Amino acid sequence: LVAGAWSARYVGEVALDAPGTYAFSMVLTGTARLFVDDAVVVNASGDHPVPTTVSGSLATTITGRHRLRVDYATQAGVAPAAELRWAPPGMADAPLPAAKVFPRYSMPVRATTDDSTPASPPRVTVTDYDSLASGQAKTTTVDPGGLGLVSSTAYEAPGPGRFNRPVASTTPAEPLVAALAPSCGGLALVC
Repeated sequence: LVAGAWSARYVGEVALDAPGTYAFSMVLTGTARLFVDDAVVVNASGDHPVPTTVSGSLATTITGRHRLRVDYATQAGVAPAAELRWAPPGMADAPLPAAKVFPRYSMPVRATTDDSTPASPPRVTVTDYDSLASGQAKTTTVDPGGLGLVSSTAYEAPGPGRFNRPVASTTPAEPLVAALAPSCGGLALVC
């Protein structure tokens, strides 16, 4: 970890494959809190100027993926360190294996909204991302099986001094306005 005064929030999912009590611990300098399914499991608040182990446990009957969040902050003048460990039911304490941790992007790729009007079809929206990690939607299509109304956004290229900001966007009406503009003397809103 990089030295300096900073904080970070790490989010993902952890696979809990068996019911029972899971022991979690953090070996850290600075401060941290570990949440599983939004419940505090490890609370390492207060300053820890030397590597310290802080533990907690979670009893669960629900197997599968669970939300995981770590809030971490460094301590001034202390080299940052943070290690997440666990002990599944009946197992010894060990570093949390990467194979048990998954990203949690929470990015909708398809949404269906039911219309309350009788005999109305549901509204379907499909979103395509340049990268789920960036969270930047490249296109959004409403009614992909029918009208196919596509909105798109372009982002600046990554590089020094660039922040992947939106630089251009189009909406479904823009091609229609462009097609009508010459016949209306260039004033699409007036005709």
